[in-house]
This record gives sequence, structure tokens and C-alpha cells, in this order.
Amino acid sequence: MARTASYATKTGIAVTVNSYSLLNQIKKAGGDIEAATWEAARAGGRIYYQHLVEECKRSGVPDHLIDKIRFNCLRDSGGNRFAVVVGWLMPNYDPNDPADVYKVIFLNYGTPRRETSTGADRGYITGRGFIGRARKKSVKPIKEEQNKVLNKILKGLTL
Repeated sequence: MARTASYATKTGIAVTVNSYSLLNQIKKAGGDIEAATWEAARAGGRIYYQHLVEECKRSGVPDHLIDKIRFNCLRDSGGNRFAVVVGWLMPNYDPNDPADVYKVIFLNYGTPRRETSTGADRGYITGRGFIGRARKKSVKPIKEEQNKVLNKILKGLTL
């Protein structure tokens, strides 16, 4: 079951459905646009999830951090907007005990060179950029999958 969305999420990448021509054709054929959009958004979210997991593994992100990727389907209170959010849940930041999600952020974006209060070198983390690569690689497959889902629904509605 989907939960109601406020679209003020603090985490993840939102996947949207932008195939207006296909949605208009489904509407003209008397189909359920809400169900079609919902299915297309979920299909796109699954594609992005697969790409994100794949890029995390290629970048050497530990498995326990990859396992915390969440896939959430959201619907606004009016029922006419949907979103699929793929990513990690972001709790408040505690510098003394950072949550695992912040370790993912440090791995993805890197950190500057750090020192202790006495001046000893604590090193740095070079950013790996796996989130951006996953997003970039998934744009075209998401669009294709969403169009495939919408076309499948449209073929079932021929008058």
C-alpha cells in the first residue's frame, strides 16, 4: 500500500512520469490514468533501484550500506500525483556517531583533508560519484520502461 506523500522528502531520487502524450491517449480511450501513472512510476523506480545497486557494487560500497537502500512509492493526498523515491533514509546528523547513510554520502561525495585538535592528519576520502553515475545511466532506460508500460496499458484499451 502506498503512503501519502508531502513531497518534502529528505532523501533519495524522485522518479517521475512525463509521458503526457501517452497519458492523454489513455484518457481518451477511457482508461484509468491514475493506475497507469502509478504503474509507470513504479516501473521507473525499479530501473533506478537496479542501476543504483549496480553502481554501488562497482564503486566498492560495503554490502551492509547497499542493503539499506529503500524503494518507496508515494501518492499525494489528492491521489493525482505519484512519486517513487529510491535512496537511503536520512536521520539527523550526529558528528560523534554518524549513521551509515552519512558514510554513503562521504563515500559518494568525498571529504576534505581532516586534522585532529592536536594537528595530526586524519586523512580524507576521495568521492566515488556512484549516485550521479546511476542517475545518468538510468534516465533513458526509465523513460523506455515507462513508455513500454503505458503502451501496454493503452493497447488493452483500444475502442
